[in-house]
Amino acid sequence: MFLSPFVPSARLRFPFEAALANLDADEAASIPARIPRVDISPGEDAHTVVAEVPGVPTDGVKLAAEKGVLSLVATAPKWTWKRSFTLPDDIDVDNIKAVLKDGLLTITLPRVQAARPRQIRVEGA
Repeated sequence: MFLSPFVPSARLRFPFEAALANLDADEAASIPARIPRVDISPGEDAHTVVAEVPGVPTDGVKLAAEKGVLSLVATAPKWTWKRSFTLPDDIDVDNIKAVLKDGLLTITLPRVQAARPRQIRVEGA
């Protein structure tokens, strides 16, 4: 059998369509139209996580850092989105900051002072 990479196979589509068809109206409304994007940028002094959370008020965002995992829950009027990230060992958990502005959640994950790379001066003999 030939499967075109451009036309989804009915065998692949069917289980998902059947599962979605069995949802009631409340369950179907809770599925977001798309999964919000997340951008993770490492840095020398801090790592930055930027998540798209359009329509989510400040009190609809819950962040927690526990046992090396950063958990994010964003709740809008019609959907809830959850995501977890494994934190590097060099994160200063007590100084994590988060700012929500214009539908973008920016989380700053500062690195502990000892973990930051530093230059060591070499002296001649």
